[in-house]
Amino acid sequence: MINKSTLHKDLPDGWNIKALPDCVEKASISRDIKILQSEYLKNGKYPIIDQGADFIAGFTDDDSKLYEGELPVVVFGDHTRIFKYVNFPFSLGADGTKLLCPKKFLEPKYFYFYLLHLPLESKGYNRHYKYLKEKDVIFPDKTEQQKIAHVLLQLQQAIAQQEKIIAKAKELKRSMMHRLFTYGLRGEELKETEIGLMPKSWVVKRIEDIVEKTSQKDMRKKPDVQFKYIDVSSISNDSFKITGSTTYKGSEAPSRARKIVRTNDILFATVRPTLKRIAYVGNEFDGEVCSTAFCVLRSVSTLSSRYLYYCVQRDSFIESLGKLQRGASYPAVTDGNVKDQPIPFPTLDEQEEIANTLWDIDNKINHETAKKNMLKDLFKSMLQLLMTGQVRVKDIDFGKEYE
Repeated sequence: MINKSTLHKDLPDGWNIKALPDCVEKASISRDIKILQSEYLKNGKYPIIDQGADFIAGFTDDDSKLYEGELPVVVFGDHTRIFKYVNFPFSLGADGTKLLCPKKFLEPKYFYFYLLHLPLESKGYNRHYKYLKEKDVIFPDKTEQQKIAHVLLQLQQAIAQQEKIIAKAKELKRSMMHRLFTYGLRGEELKETEIGLMPKSWVVKRIEDIVEKTSQKDMRKKPDVQFKYIDVSSISNDSFKITGSTTYKGSEAPSRARKIVRTNDILFATVRPTLKRIAYVGNEFDGEVCSTAFCVLRSVSTLSSRYLYYCVQRDSFIESLGKLQRGASYPAVTDGNVKDQPIPFPTLDEQEEIANTLWDIDNKINHETAKKNMLKDLFKSMLQLLMTGQVRVKDIDFGKEYE
């Protein structure tokens, strides 16, 4: 029986339609084989698949917990709405998972991609399978299913390759930061300091001694002035960039919209500092406004602002501030806590050389991230076009590699 929620009034030529429950084999999984999160291992014989965002959530060595049903299978997160295609031996997390094993008339990978394509509105932390099973599945013959799956799989693999490139570049950045802030660039002897080893000619300075005072304005007192507002949520702690802003008039301004920022300023979020909400201010935000939840750092002439930008990203810097945060609901530090932190201080020339090296790596990361995002957009577009039959691949000869 076809559900009333059918997405397509006119099926593509040669395609069929079935209600989703008629497309899957009935699977009964004993609760005895499901593994509690508290029992997950970091390493083990068998991966554990659950409803979380990570594809593999943990591991187990318990042979009796191994899923012994049909493979491949799609694991559906009943609460999270996440789909995972699994074609290897695995164990199952205990909470909120459903197993969907497609019937023989469906190519398993096609079925998985079709599920990704289905709109499934979030109902909060409720179970969503009851909504999923109201959906219908449309599908061409098995050969075209395989070709559709092949196209989408190639895009998925290209995205995964980009993620590996980005991960390697980020690891290079981490190792370079450790090396540069410990050994410098001049091959000097090292000395022990209050913040660890550093080259002999370097000194330790507290941030408050090498930054300028910054200004504040109560934007609500300027009701007709329009400005861009940078909130903590405007900053990515993955890319250390401002990824967005909100435009307000002074009459609409949030009470926290007070700190004026300038080009080359460093923004450091004092709420949950361990989340690393850090950004370098570009020209497009010169003279705009940020939240009072940021400490604004503006370098004096003897301090490279980009060098400072990388100083405050270091794990040791964040860990030191993490010990000072106060508050249960919104743990935070003060601007004074941030500015009281000591940092290694070489000559301006060496600061700039160090910053340039790390800036180049960041540019590489940004370039590869842009490529990944382009591929993700292409995947999303092709998923929609192929799963609705707007683009047909039935006449394309892919050879036997996809089979």
